[in-house]
Amino acid sequence: MFNGLLLLVLVGALLGLWQWSVKGREQVLAISREVCRDLHMQRLDDSVALNGMRLVRSPHWALERRYEFEFSADGADRCKGQVFQSGLSLQRVRLEMPSGPLIIEVGGRRRS
Repeated sequence: MFNGLLLLVLVGALLGLWQWSVKGREQVLAISREVCRDLHMQRLDDSVALNGMRLVRSPHWALERRYEFEFSADGADRCKGQVFQSGLSLQRVRLEMPSGPLIIEVGGRRRS
């Protein structure tokens, strides 16, 4: 009985973590599309990849995830972009432009 209950709790926790991760990834996809559209750049491959995670404190402890995507500034190049997300709040977008990095502070904005 106890083993079955423990297994049920573990499976529920894993499903919750998976759902939280999928929602965060969808937010990152949306903000990367929006930034590229607003800056008149071409978003390549229409995907993002989780590139790193770390525990941060500002003002409370949260898991910061870093996602990468690719875009083209002029149609002939491939540049990297990164989206930083703390919990489900978007923090900033960093674009590696040919002229140098461009950082856009999103400021903890949550997207639904």
